[in-house]
Amino acid sequence: MLQILLKSVGLFGIILDSLLRTPLFPGLLWGILTVVGIKMKKPGALFCILASLENFNRCVLTQISRILLLLGTFTHGIINKMLTPYTSNWIGLCQMMLGLMPILALITWWENPLPLCSDHSPILIKDLEVPSKPHRFQFKNYWTNMPGYWDILLNVFLERANGNPLIDFCDKLKCFKTLLKKKECSSSLKIETSLKELTSIQHDILSSLDVDPNNESLNASLKDLNFKIADLSNSWSSWIIQRGKAKWLTRGEDDLNFLYSKIRGRKNLKGIINSTVISNPNGHADIIQHFHNLYNPTPAGQPDLNCFPVGDILPPHLRHILIGPVTVNDIKHDVFSGCSNSSPGPDGFNFHFYKTGWHIIGPHLCRAIQSFSLKGYITRSVKNTAIALIPKSNHAESILDFRPISLCNTLYKIITKILAARLKHIMPQIINTSQAGFINKRISTDNVILGSEILGFFKRCGRSNYMCAKLDIKKAFDSVSREFILLRLAQKGIPQEFIGWIKSCIMDVNFSICLDGALEGFIPSSSGLRQGCPLSPYLFCFAMDAFSNLLDSSLDGDVFEPFKIGDFKISHLLYADDVLVFGKANVNNCNTLTNLLSKFASSSGLVVNTHKSTLIMHPNTPNSNDICAALNIPQSHTKITYLGIPISIKKPSIIDFSPLIDVISNKLSGWKAKLLSFAGRLQFLRYTIWNTIAYWIRGAIIPKSCCKQIDKLASRFLYSGDANAKKLHLISWRNTYKPKVAGGLGVPSLNAIRFANSCSIISRMYNFPSLLANWFFHNYFSPWKPAGCLDSPMWKQICDTALKVKRNFAFKITVGSPISLMWDHWCWGDCLSSLPHVSGLKDLFPLNSNISVIMDGTVWQIPSFISDPILSRILSILIHQDGAVLYWNNGKIGRYSDFLSEFYSNDTVVGWHKVLWHKRAALRFSVFGWLSLVGGLKTADVLIKRCISVNPICCLCYSNVENVSHLYFECDYTHAIIAKLIPALNTFLLRPNLHQIVDFLADGNFILLGKRTFYPLLLWCTVYYIWRERNSRKFGNKFCSSTTTHHLIIKAVSQKIKSWKDGDIYKDILKRMH
Repeated sequence: MLQILLKSVGLFGIILDSLLRTPLFPGLLWGILTVVGIKMKKPGALFCILASLENFNRCVLTQISRILLLLGTFTHGIINKMLTPYTSNWIGLCQMMLGLMPILALITWWENPLPLCSDHSPILIKDLEVPSKPHRFQFKNYWTNMPGYWDILLNVFLERANGNPLIDFCDKLKCFKTLLKKKECSSSLKIETSLKELTSIQHDILSSLDVDPNNESLNASLKDLNFKIADLSNSWSSWIIQRGKAKWLTRGEDDLNFLYSKIRGRKNLKGIINSTVISNPNGHADIIQHFHNLYNPTPAGQPDLNCFPVGDILPPHLRHILIGPVTVNDIKHDVFSGCSNSSPGPDGFNFHFYKTGWHIIGPHLCRAIQSFSLKGYITRSVKNTAIALIPKSNHAESILDFRPISLCNTLYKIITKILAARLKHIMPQIINTSQAGFINKRISTDNVILGSEILGFFKRCGRSNYMCAKLDIKKAFDSVSREFILLRLAQKGIPQEFIGWIKSCIMDVNFSICLDGALEGFIPSSSGLRQGCPLSPYLFCFAMDAFSNLLDSSLDGDVFEPFKIGDFKISHLLYADDVLVFGKANVNNCNTLTNLLSKFASSSGLVVNTHKSTLIMHPNTPNSNDICAALNIPQSHTKITYLGIPISIKKPSIIDFSPLIDVISNKLSGWKAKLLSFAGRLQFLRYTIWNTIAYWIRGAIIPKSCCKQIDKLASRFLYSGDANAKKLHLISWRNTYKPKVAGGLGVPSLNAIRFANSCSIISRMYNFPSLLANWFFHNYFSPWKPAGCLDSPMWKQICDTALKVKRNFAFKITVGSPISLMWDHWCWGDCLSSLPHVSGLKDLFPLNSNISVIMDGTVWQIPSFISDPILSRILSILIHQDGAVLYWNNGKIGRYSDFLSEFYSNDTVVGWHKVLWHKRAALRFSVFGWLSLVGGLKTADVLIKRCISVNPICCLCYSNVENVSHLYFECDYTHAIIAKLIPALNTFLLRPNLHQIVDFLADGNFILLGKRTFYPLLLWCTVYYIWRERNSRKFGNKFCSSTTTHHLIIKAVSQKIKSWKDGDIYKDILKRMH
């Protein structure tokens, strides 16, 4: 790419005149048109500032005229008439030249072929006179290791506090920020430049040492230089990791190439934003006005809560949870639970600043927050919020195609996290059971399952007279009325003191917009909640709770008829603002729903967007068009996507799961994922891909063909780095799926996830009341009752799992427990239906009766005709007043990990898993240890067995056939390295191989003499670097001596133990190994 940095656009004429006389002309001119931007053809292309392009246009038009004359296509007169109108209209010129330039390029390239290069941006022109706005301050985590940082922090916060502690704390932060920005080494650009300069000097010294290797002065200089480069490299890596924000990339695995790609991706998104802004004649002003209108709607008057039923109110004995004093432990917990790499707010400070400086700023911070709890006052600067614009797609062209995300100040987050933690405890008691979002013990996928079950009932009952409406609320979080929320809090019995704290946090908030790294505008707001504030999800639930109670029991006579089957009825399901409404499918009921929605909108500000809403009815429903018209929804459907998972009246087909396959395939085939190492790909699978799959499994039955395709994509991605490539890998996917103790990588199989999910549903059914549990008990009674042919696929899967784990679950009888009298094994591990001499009970009570029919409070009421053996067994069981009902093996409520362990309980435990996967294991090294132990390395002997022609001789010692046993550590080269690192191996009579060393490290006596985690880390680091040296010799023709490889291992281990609390002990051991 040619880069031309112009002091003035006028100079471009001279340069362009010479460039366009060369064979590079077509690429240069076409590149200019591509970069400057053809919006219609290149969505998201960069646009130049139009006012500064007049001289530039004249230069380009002159050269275009010349080439047209040379081609003999046009005369002077025609050219002047055609191009003169575009002298000041660059966009019009670009659009006109779109059709012309391919022809010119084709002709000229045909005569003078262009060298291989991209047709995108072969020339880049920058006008240095265009002023750049200063970027907003952002705290960099590596600053804590910067010379003088702690002196500045200590001097600022040692000053005497004045006035309000919160205001004083904010003033100290401003002062500290000002002093910090004056430091010369605070810029990341300077670190990058210094690192390049030192690397260049290092290269020169190494060249000199090649000539004079015994020069003491050069060796000393090289040693000092290496320490400086190591420090700068750590700072630069810290900054890249902080910017990359890949939370799943943990446990020491540093895939910097992947993080670089994420940062470049965000730069591309920033370019999309800039192009959208600059293509608009008014630019920033229109965007600021858009958000001003969004956050300041026309007031609709004071909300009227008299028409809203209250529902459940806060019990008096829970009031102290909300208004208790704020303690130092509360503040410290919220500070240290925050993510160090999270994006900061307008003030630029992140959680890492508060964590590392806690011993200095902690007392000041605690006084500031406790002052807020006493006075209920918070300054505007603390509440100020930055808006980051995230494109919803790669072809965003207007501001409506961006998703605004609020970036709150960290100080504000700490305060609101304390309030949110208190709200979290009381939410289950006062929020309607239909709301599954952000409420403890309520699961989003339960709503998906219940919605799917109800729609399946529509099909089973044939000519159904019920409907399901999926309602889309327009800009829900941005438009909700704050006054309505505060009034609703008071209506639910929240103490006025706590409401005052909430009001201080959510009222009088100002916004600025992040554009090209700078903050633009200062927008006041009168409505909405910030998506990024810890309080917002809980406060929004209070707003939607008013809708729930209005729909269930209106006070104005408009009664909505819900879906009802027997004693079970349900009107709606909620997950935050995702609404599913179930009810009678008739015009009157739809008119009632419309009136209730209008009433709710007038008070809360939450308006339903009917154009994005969907209606589901059975195809045979009469008056379907009239029902659609009553709800103002265009037409009815038979399937919808709810919370990302398809649900429908009919059985889902394979094509309904194509979005899941597409998402996984795109993530695994993307060029970013190809930059990951083996350990990085494992983390990517475990924490990104598998979380997506687990979510779908929790809410739907994924077809077997889709599961096979997912397994194929995942195995190819892990072992080949590309989901579309078919390469040799030596370990079956079934063995990879195993837990670590059984010799696998700890990634659960899809069957294991499905099994654990079914166990989890069974446990939650009995222990945590919910709408889904009520549905299952009403329709199916017990998971240990044989499933019927008409039962749903999800319930059949649950029943199959229940039979497999029957011996693992045990019941505890409580008052009001949902235990089935006949089907559940509550009688000392047996169900009554399988015991003899209980036929009288079967005749007296219905087969599906609840156990409460033979209970009177905490006393058994057993009919007298029951035989003595059965009677004595029942009477020996204690009835508890309350508590959990269903327990797992260990006498506690089963956890997801317990269920996964049960699935793999029959697998054989390997002896080396504790040495390989110890608590301080570095995944980057341990995965290669795993490959070497299970036969996953492609050594010469393995390839030859598969008829692949390779040199069988070991490339490290050139004396023996290469195999895993020889490579680790019978080879002269590798044994010399491992013997220096673990001197105790010299006591062996013969050279030990890898398995023997692992057994040696696992021996208890040796562990007492050595270190339980240190020597395994050394071992697996050695395995990694030996394999890397082997590949470097085979494929890169680069050779390192055993001493050099030994030093590389010592350096790598030194980096890993820096974060260990007892790392100084091991540093001394490493020094002795040099």
